[in-house]
Amino acid sequence: MFLDAGIKRLMDDNVLWGRALKEGLRFANIPYFLLKFRKDRSFYKRRSGRKYGWYYIKSKFTICKLLNLPLYNYLLSFLIGILKMLPSGLLKFIYFPLKQNKFNCFN
Repeated sequence: MFLDAGIKRLMDDNVLWGRALKEGLRFANIPYFLLKFRKDRSFYKRRSGRKYGWYYIKSKFTICKLLNLPLYNYLLSFLIGILKMLPSGLLKFIYFPLKQNKFNCFN
C-alpha cells in the first residue's frame, strides 16, 4: 500500500510539471548539481513492475493530453511504460548498455 502511494505521488509530480509547462512557466538548466543520486541493489526493482508501468502510462498520457501533443508522444509513452513493466533483472540488462552510452546517438 505504501509503495503504491509512493509511485502514485511520483507520477502526480510529473503531471504537476506538465501543468506548470502548460500554464507558461519557464524552465532552465542550471550549471551545478543539486542532488547526489546513488543506485542501490533495489533501484531497478523500485522502478519496474505492472503498477509502476501503469502509473507511468497514465501520467504521461495526462501530460500529452494537457499539452496537446501529437499521437507519437502517446505511442512512445506507452512503449516506455511497457518496458517499465518488465522484470527488474531484464530491465537492468537493458539499462546497462544505455548507461555505458553504447547506444547514444548524440556522441
